[in-house]
Amino acid sequence: MMLSDEISRALDKEIETIKNSLAYGSASDYHTYMNCVGRIAGIEWAKAEIKNITKRMLDEEDDD
Repeated sequence: MMLSDEISRALDKEIETIKNSLAYGSASDYHTYMNCVGRIAGIEWAKAEIKNITKRMLDEEDDD
């Protein structure tokens, strides 16, 4: 298993934790809710970047 897969799995776990806390009413106000949504969006962005960088690096290795 690749390092990027392990990172992605850890990030997915964090997203699920945030989603579960939202589902159980942890966001007491709109600011807290938006903070959680922003964290999820940031983690999703990071996952996509890790995937893109990993793919690019592997493609460069194949070209060598």
